[in-house]
Amino acid sequence: MENFRKIEFKELIELFVIDTIHSIQEEEETPKFNIIFEPKAFLLFDYVKENPFKLDGHWTPDIRNRYIKKLQLLENQDSTLPTLYVKDSYLFFNLLVEIVNESLSLNYKYGLKLSEREYCILVLRRIWLRMGPNDFNNVESFLKRELEFLKNDLLDIDYRKNYEKIDNFNENIGIKSSMVGATWDETFHEMSYSIVLPDRTLHELSRVRYGLTEEDNEKVCYIYAIQNERNPHVNKKIQRELYKFCNKNGDLGVHPNQIYTMYLFLKELEKIGVTKIKVPIMQVLNYPYHEIMYSDGKKIHEKAIEYSEYISYLKTEKLYKTMEAMTVFFDYFYLTNDLDTSSDTLIYNFNTHKKSK
Repeated sequence: MENFRKIEFKELIELFVIDTIHSIQEEEETPKFNIIFEPKAFLLFDYVKENPFKLDGHWTPDIRNRYIKKLQLLENQDSTLPTLYVKDSYLFFNLLVEIVNESLSLNYKYGLKLSEREYCILVLRRIWLRMGPNDFNNVESFLKRELEFLKNDLLDIDYRKNYEKIDNFNENIGIKSSMVGATWDETFHEMSYSIVLPDRTLHELSRVRYGLTEEDNEKVCYIYAIQNERNPHVNKKIQRELYKFCNKNGDLGVHPNQIYTMYLFLKELEKIGVTKIKVPIMQVLNYPYHEIMYSDGKKIHEKAIEYSEYISYLKTEKLYKTMEAMTVFFDYFYLTNDLDTSSDTLIYNFNTHKKSK
């Protein structure tokens, strides 16, 4: 039974108009971008202004004319900035309501400490960091995909035990654990991997940030990032064995923790019938976000720029190298499309065995 209060339609619109727009304009976190709303949207904003959301026992801020004017100001396009076009405002806000409430349901299983409104504010500020170039032209499709990612739990395991044995590595046990991505992360779903030694100590591998969906009656997995833990538990013997295992055909140019993690992750995907991978080429606002968050006030330090460039490297070249390394471990693994322009992704197909011609 769900133990949280669901965010309501008018409530979310108020939070968006009052807080999200201010946050975008001031670049408090999310880099600035233009938002163009259809004319009907302003009728909706006026309606909510005249019929505000009320929550018993709580003070809730109401929309004022000055907040709506900020939205109109964002329509004065700055040609140097990305521009988001909202073509169906009712669908746009309904999808956001569903995303927030699905995400709340997922997060409360793992012990979310924030209030529902606090969490909603963070989602509304940060979900735009996940958009690719084409998503600005069709934000409704982007939000539908995010919602499908949230609802698809094919890889999730019992959060109460939160781990599952999946493989053996040199007589040691490989385990996976489900995780929930933070609102600033690339996805809502994460999978973490470790190797358990006989004395029950861990050698921590990496985590994969992903989203599962169905396109044209085919299961598809979007992979946005694979990252080592910040301060991992490392067993030197296991690490040496991983280097030998992962680089048996020469140095693949990627950390063995990430190679073995991706190998395990793809094997898990195959078990649930997924053999198509999409890897986004970029998330437009994600890189300047890191410059903002690692800057001193409005002054961007060289370290902040260096860090954002490193993030860009991890999410593009490093991730592509990891995918290329999978050709060593799967008989049938290849890049099917250099670029799917509809979703700004590279498409890979894989299978344990080659398909007959």
